[in-house]
Amino acid sequence: MTRKDRARAKRKSHKLTARQVQWIREQKELGLSTRQTAKAFQLHYHYVHKVTASTVWRIWNNQIHKDTGVFCRLCNAKKGTPTTGGRPFSVLPDVCDPCYKILDQTKANAKKRISNTEIRQRLIKEIGEDPDLELMDLPHYIRRKIYEDENILLQREDLLRTSPKNKRLRTTGSAADPATKENKHWLGAVYALHFVGIPELEKSVYVGQTQSGVLSRFAAHVQDAKSPKRASSGTPYFQKILAELDRTGKLGAAIRIQLLNNIFYDNENAGHEYKLDEKEKKQFIEIEEQQWQLRLFLSGYTLLNASFKVPTWHPALQVVLHKQIKEWLANPKERNITDLSNVGHGYYTLEKNECSGRESWKFYKFDECGDPRQLTLEELEEQIPE
Repeated sequence: MTRKDRARAKRKSHKLTARQVQWIREQKELGLSTRQTAKAFQLHYHYVHKVTASTVWRIWNNQIHKDTGVFCRLCNAKKGTPTTGGRPFSVLPDVCDPCYKILDQTKANAKKRISNTEIRQRLIKEIGEDPDLELMDLPHYIRRKIYEDENILLQREDLLRTSPKNKRLRTTGSAADPATKENKHWLGAVYALHFVGIPELEKSVYVGQTQSGVLSRFAAHVQDAKSPKRASSGTPYFQKILAELDRTGKLGAAIRIQLLNNIFYDNENAGHEYKLDEKEKKQFIEIEEQQWQLRLFLSGYTLLNASFKVPTWHPALQVVLHKQIKEWLANPKERNITDLSNVGHGYYTLEKNECSGRESWKFYKFDECGDPRQLTLEELEEQIPE
């Protein structure tokens, strides 16, 4: 009994489909001869369909199955009609209608996105020039769109917190605030919030990092503590302490803001290999923050950070941590921080102006610290894992 596919193979004639003709044309571009193409065709279709070398030659020379020469440059579909196995090209000569529809919708979405970004940027500029308006006054759905827009580099604190223009966050005095994004080439800072005059909290500390400014970040902490629903990086106990001190007006007297590490880096003049993107900048500052957290934890302090952890996501970090902890255990007395008040670059304190009677934050720089830390390219390269 003859198999069905062999019975079909014994037929004397077979009408080539458009797809088979296209396959034969493609073999010419691969450098095959007519005989090689005929044999490859039989093998490709399992000897069910066959062509002769002369048929291949006629197809290549456009004597039979003439090629219109029009194919979509995106999907490679042939020009024609659904009945002939092709697609219509009614708009563009080299793009079929389905692909053109996709392109048209994509361009419309991009135009709308760019237009919306420009509108939001003009809106932010208009609000920034009005002293009576703040970004947090915008409707919630607009603030969410601004936060999700990759072309507008605003942090969560810029859209949800109170303005740092508040009188309780104003800095005065001869020593200007070194940890603020207004300073040129400022990368970020690591700070500590510890308590004075409260015996039960003497060994409690919050260690954080910021890329928007120490006082701006502190204002966000205070604002978050007022509402339990707000997300915060501190423990619930830390939020409770801040909320109570703010309610009683004792923030300035009971909290000391310590500037532990201030980082500057000239990314504009750095070489190609040393330029840092936003992710690398944040990653480096987070590593600095975690090193300070570990140092204070080993010194016996109670950390009020909800996110405190020992970073082990990279093998190089594990080697560094093993070395640091071993050195610490070898001589803990010399490495322990017994008095946090004199560690770092300086501290912030809330003072009252004798003339105006208003309270404002003033930064005091330690003499032994000198200028804010200027990291070299080699230091950054060593501390940021690849």
